[in-house]
Amino acid sequence: MSQSNPPTVTPKPIENWLALVLAIAFAAGIVLPSILYGLLLRQRQPADVLISCGLSLFACIVYLWTLHAISVITLRDRWMSQAIFGAAITGILGASVAIYKNFGTTTTYPLEGPWEFRLQRTIEGNVQCTWYGEVMVVNSISKNVYVGLAGDNRDQNDSENCPYGVKIVKSIEWNDRSNQFSFLIENFTPSAIHPKERFAPSTPLHFSLKANGDDWISEEPDKNSSASGFNMVLHRQ
Repeated sequence: MSQSNPPTVTPKPIENWLALVLAIAFAAGIVLPSILYGLLLRQRQPADVLISCGLSLFACIVYLWTLHAISVITLRDRWMSQAIFGAAITGILGASVAIYKNFGTTTTYPLEGPWEFRLQRTIEGNVQCTWYGEVMVVNSISKNVYVGLAGDNRDQNDSENCPYGVKIVKSIEWNDRSNQFSFLIENFTPSAIHPKERFAPSTPLHFSLKANGDDWISEEPDKNSSASGFNMVLHRQ
């Protein structure tokens, strides 16, 4: 007579809606952050992947133990609960080894550093100077994108040779995963050289970039976007 192995985890009927709410809340609070951490990894080095796997394993084990603790599920065998703690310890140790292995090493981000930034605007078929200067690009861990700080180059952009010039570009963000580049423009105070009708849009300008040798150039913006008529070039200094 063949015997089937009994399941190790058996669902227990949820007695009220509160248990279900707690289960969903714990899933969102315990498991989801570890999954997002793995999905948002920018540099998928072996140690980073190991850390992500260790955190995900530990989060799932804690979630399973929590469901058992609030009687949403029942672990039938003693060895199962022991295996849960063993897997949790393994997850912690695996992540710890990877962290200590990377301790003291410098994480490099290839797009960091100074860039020559040139922004131009096409007016009635003629390409006009808008802004030219240096932008320092650094990685932002909190935003998970590169951010940039533009230098003060208003003397060159505030001249008769740059009639459509702007004062400065700011709030620069560069998403290297989607190759999206965005920034805000601050116009000069209205004057004879810079009348209001020549002002650039005050809304954020968004560009899709593509590599061109060592440079990055913008693709043709959508005609309905605020960046319509603009193009930009980033040149590594």
